[in-house]
Amino acid sequence: MPQILVTEPEYQKAQVVFEWYSQNSDWRITPVSSDISEFLEAIRWTQAHLAIIGMVHYPEEIYRALSENAKTGPAILTRFGVGMDNVNQNFAKKWNIRLFNTPGVLEHSVAEHTIWLLGAAAKRIGQANEAMRRGEFPSWTGMELFQKNILIAGFGGIGRQTAKIAHFGLGMNVSAFGRRSLETLAAEENLSPDQFLARYGLRNYSTSINELLPLADAVCVLLPALPETFHFFNAFRFNQLRENVLFVNTSRGTLVDENALFDFLQNNPKAFASLDVFETEPYRPQDSSRDLRDLENTFLTPHRASSTEEANAAIARCALEKNS
Repeated sequence: MPQILVTEPEYQKAQVVFEWYSQNSDWRITPVSSDISEFLEAIRWTQAHLAIIGMVHYPEEIYRALSENAKTGPAILTRFGVGMDNVNQNFAKKWNIRLFNTPGVLEHSVAEHTIWLLGAAAKRIGQANEAMRRGEFPSWTGMELFQKNILIAGFGGIGRQTAKIAHFGLGMNVSAFGRRSLETLAAEENLSPDQFLARYGLRNYSTSINELLPLADAVCVLLPALPETFHFFNAFRFNQLRENVLFVNTSRGTLVDENALFDFLQNNPKAFASLDVFETEPYRPQDSSRDLRDLENTFLTPHRASSTEEANAAIARCALEKNS
């Protein structure tokens, strides 16, 4: 009976699914601590070579232990979610470990959260709620999203879902930035470039983001975390944005230079940032004098965009299938 280890935070997100598979399949699914030393000990005493993990960065000992337990084929390490930025691909290659993640099953959840954060920024929802709880009844002025220009920075599956909601649902003018050409993206869906733009409600698409930034009333960051996208949004790019821009990041914290974002927001009080991801999680400012929590023009959530019952169940099923 195959033994699959699942780190505790991920197990809890989809416990019903994991328990169902434990009872109705040949898999023995065991929740284990995500702590490095405890995870390593669990790998050794269970002799498991299959594991599902979250966002923790693990040392080479974890990869080696999984590999040494694999007797008839490679060990498998599956990331519960999208992205592989916390997985060391050099260690995996060295120890003959197959790597998987679970793309395509959380696009709706993250796209919805992106739009909710955009709305929270436009209408200052967080600040209004806090004021009401203090017994106040403020008369602040918000911003309509209808016919505003939104830039989707990163046009994978989540970016495409976000674009559709923004245009077809909210009537926004949508531009998109991606690293691959429009012709390539369209061909992958057997569409002409014009058909591709129409499918996702795009006014335009570009592989050059700098020309799009000054035109945007709102920017939603949905790029992958890669070495070339580290601090992609830096002081140079923030300085190209409008003074009242709405800025949303639901992808990865490393895409944004948080010190540069703090300076931009402090110097432009009409701008607003809604963030679900941070360079250090749980959140810790990169500079203690630039704490995003101290600004009134921020709305922060604790990396919860993909954490819905529906998405977690789908991720769990997909992750288990990768181990079969």
